[in-house]
Amino acid sequence: MDMTASAVVCARSESVPLFRCLEALSDQPVADGWQLKEILVVLNEAKPLKGQATDLSRWQKSASALGVEHNVAWEPQRGIPFARNTGMKNALGTWIAFTDEDCVPDRHWILALTAAASRTGAHVVAGGWEI
Repeated sequence: MDMTASAVVCARSESVPLFRCLEALSDQPVADGWQLKEILVVLNEAKPLKGQATDLSRWQKSASALGVEHNVAWEPQRGIPFARNTGMKNALGTWIAFTDEDCVPDRHWILALTAAASRTGAHVVAGGWEI
């Protein structure tokens, strides 16, 4: 079994909450034998900006030293199902952990998901949330 994961963040814009979410994802541990291959931001209803240094392009460059790829995809069709489908189509990892721009994942979120998949052999695992 390929034990690579992508964290996919669906977002409407380059917002303050998005960068809080990305910061929380920047140092996620994974279960033994797993690799967090990338963090992928899917901008929904956004168009790629050519030749402009956006906050996300600066994030991609500054994060490259972490050993996890930081990628951006665009989905012009409005709606979370379209954004998630674009995330699945563009993800580098075999396993995909979805979150949204207004969420701040727990420090061990991906560790809990990958450990549950390893322990149970499940093809799909889900995580909880706190309010």
